[in-house]
Amino acid sequence: MNILEFSAPIGLGSLLAGFLGALTGLGGGALLVPFLTLALKVDMRDAIGASLISVMATSSGAAAAYVAEDQPRGTARGKWAWGFRCHHRERLIAAALPRR
Repeated sequence: MNILEFSAPIGLGSLLAGFLGALTGLGGGALLVPFLTLALKVDMRDAIGASLISVMATSSGAAAAYVAEDQPRGTARGKWAWGFRCHHRERLIAAALPRR
């Protein structure tokens, strides 16, 4: 299975999980991890890792945006928010690297 054949079902499944998660209040990972493991035969550890990375990326971006809300970039809170956003992105990339 090449990358395009694998990306299309993941993209459609992610859109469906996001839509159903928004309707029901569930997180998308609660729907996407079973889809990845059962339908696409992805290893459970890889599916959970992908879900955790996406949750960390979304929550760190939202937290930084919340802290920086109504704060100019020159203030201490604005600087903290932008630094947190940039630093957290590097840790997410390092966590996503394969360890096998």
